[in-house]
Amino acid sequence: MIDVVNFCKVYDSTVAVSGLSFHVAAGQVLGLIGPNGVGKTTTLRALTGIIPSSGGELRVAGFDVDNAPLEAKRRSAYVPDDPQLFSDLTIQQHLTFVASVYGVEDLGQKAAQLLEQFDLGFKRHTRASDLSRGMRQKLAICCAYLHDPVALLLD
Repeated sequence: MIDVVNFCKVYDSTVAVSGLSFHVAAGQVLGLIGPNGVGKTTTLRALTGIIPSSGGELRVAGFDVDNAPLEAKRRSAYVPDDPQLFSDLTIQQHLTFVASVYGVEDLGQKAAQLLEQFDLGFKRHTRASDLSRGMRQKLAICCAYLHDPVALLLD
């Protein structure tokens, strides 16, 4: 599902990640652990195509992140540590927006299921700026699940 082979990322003269390799099969969970500054977020951001790699191979669901970025992105979802949401949009409006970006056709059913699962239904008309950090994170996870990604990357 996710293949990282000899990944490296260099910023100017700073080596953020060097020679990282791992494989995550479908249904497996992998955690990247380590102290701050060792490249965990850098690796996730490169896997999602947010930043380019400096070397190595990154594949999601068989698609190379550098050579087939749209295909890799369609099959994955990334939730950053502090999700940047649209402060004036409600929970429902966020889901509607994300559904339109990914071409989700059955929004009503999926949104209802996610809002119930993450206990956000009672807040569906609340703006993101009025949500607690935890609820903003739950909203970001709902948005990530909305298009049925095969790989979910949580920072």
